[in-house]
Amino acid sequence: MSDDFPLDLRLLSAALNATLDGIIITDAAGVITWVNSAATRCAGYSREELVGQSIELLRSDQPSSDRPWSGELISWRKDGTLCTEATTTTPIKNDAGIITHYISVRRDITKERELQAQRLHAEKMDVVGRLAGNIANDFNNLLGVINGTADLAAMSVERDSALRADLETIRQTGERAAMLTRQLLAFGRKQIPAPQVLDLNRVIVDLTSMLQRHVGDTTTVVVTPLARQPLVHADAGQLEQVVLNLVVNARDAMPSGGTITIATHDAASAVTLTVSDTGKGIDAAIRPHIFEPFFTTKDSGRGTGLGLSTVRSIVESNGGRIDVESHVGLGTTFTVAWPRCDASAPAEPAVSGQVMAPATVMVVDDDADIRRLTERILRDAGYGVCSAGSAEDALLLVGRLQEADLLLADVVLPGLRGVELADRMVAAKPSLKVMYMSGYSDRGLSAVELKAVEGQLLRKPFTAAQLVAMVRTALGAPEPKPRG
Repeated sequence: MSDDFPLDLRLLSAALNATLDGIIITDAAGVITWVNSAATRCAGYSREELVGQSIELLRSDQPSSDRPWSGELISWRKDGTLCTEATTTTPIKNDAGIITHYISVRRDITKERELQAQRLHAEKMDVVGRLAGNIANDFNNLLGVINGTADLAAMSVERDSALRADLETIRQTGERAAMLTRQLLAFGRKQIPAPQVLDLNRVIVDLTSMLQRHVGDTTTVVVTPLARQPLVHADAGQLEQVVLNLVVNARDAMPSGGTITIATHDAASAVTLTVSDTGKGIDAAIRPHIFEPFFTTKDSGRGTGLGLSTVRSIVESNGGRIDVESHVGLGTTFTVAWPRCDASAPAEPAVSGQVMAPATVMVVDDDADIRRLTERILRDAGYGVCSAGSAEDALLLVGRLQEADLLLADVVLPGLRGVELADRMVAAKPSLKVMYMSGYSDRGLSAVELKAVEGQLLRKPFTAAQLVAMVRTALGAPEPKPRG
């Protein structure tokens, strides 16, 4: 404003331009007659571009009323982005009571609303994580009994029997339910980790047959393990979950079938895992949202929206990263970069002609159904078994302790906890091997417990094969106790 204007008007103009709130004055028809500097910064237009234009230029539904109005408005900036503004609009009337202008005072609260949305989202995720953590143990115990019993029953039925097919359906459905629980825990980062040195090539090769079953006959899974230094430090279950989730996602992108290619490569200090499909691709508009929890493009009832968010959570919690490249109609490639581990490759259990002593396992779990199922699996595998429903009961089995070669204890027991029980038993018998099992999340476990179970944890629900394999590894692969 030039010096020709009175001082008070110049000061008023300077004050209005200095305020952080945007001020827009329009006439009664909504034509902008004056704006301050803050309004131009928020809108992205210059004062010359705004004055004389309709308020509709900002696509802002400023109310026309004979009374002051306060609320939030969504305006469009010049660059096409949206701006949320806390707005107060006041009508200005002449002496005859006729509205001649509107003064709109606007404060940009876009970042505040974004932060609020992020906070609410984080709170929702925390609630989901807490819920998953709280129900995980009971749910996994139930699934363990369902899956394990179906497994054992299937072993005694002819392969071509209709009953065998029904039992397989029960087991596969139980596995899907168990995977959903693991997804909830992993995405909430509430799963007990059991990291170890793994050969990524071996992991995906060993998964090939299971992956082929998951994708069906119309889709082909091609595995190309090209990495020459494929060792990573990871939880085996989590790593398998990453591969499986990416493969299932690829399968769903090819409803009429196609090819899924899984490959490993060496890249600087990382080992990369790529999962590519020949599907329909991902539209650019939804690509930024695919890793968001509960975001899904699948029909209702066909997807939880947790698959890719779980993958990203697992990868990032292990210091890795995941990227996606996709073109509509040309397929999609997910690339996971996992930090390479410099440790030696894990050795396969030694197989020798030495005859080892029969092995006995002491099982301690307060869930009677899980305890009975575990006993049955181990006995069927040829091991001697003794069991107890609590740590206190286990400590009373002094005589059986001297016979035991391995303690298999639930991590969370009523009264004395699993790790404390193990400490006491190992003190009484230093040669005793220790294994833990749990369906709990890591919420509620102490740092000492988390450290103690690392590398020794059998996660519920487990299959008969997983239980026997881990027991054999813990015992150094001894010969099982002769039956009878």
